Amino acid sequence: MENAPEIFWGFDELYLEGMQIGCNEAVGSSYNFASPIYHRVMDALSSGNTDEAAQWQARAAKSIEVITSFGYLPAAKKIMQWIGVDCGPARPPLANPSGQKLDSLRAELDSAGFFEWIDECKTA
Repeated sequence: MENAPEIFWGFDELYLEGMQIGCNEAVGSSYNFASPIYHRVMDALSSGNTDEAAQWQARAAKSIEVITSFGYLPAAKKIMQWIGVDCGPARPPLANPSGQKLDSLRAELDSAGFFEWIDECKTA
């Protein structure tokens, strides 16, 4: 719609729902490292394939659930480093994952399919 106001959505794990109720913009932190997944949500939604959009949105939500279980901000910063953008560690009092906890984060994301989804989206 021409001259429509920008309406921002701010819950990454509910991005699809926000777009379906009329929001046309989004602000969120997981878009930094999971943007390929959200692009698939957007593409499917714009082509009218709501089932596919919901599948990709569920993947994004699952990823956020895993990341949150390790402390969202420190874990998200580590993921950014893994994909080549070193944002530095989270500042105190937040604890940065290291050692076995860091290995567990990567293993859980890998088990959930996160890295596979990111790679799949890049090649699509």
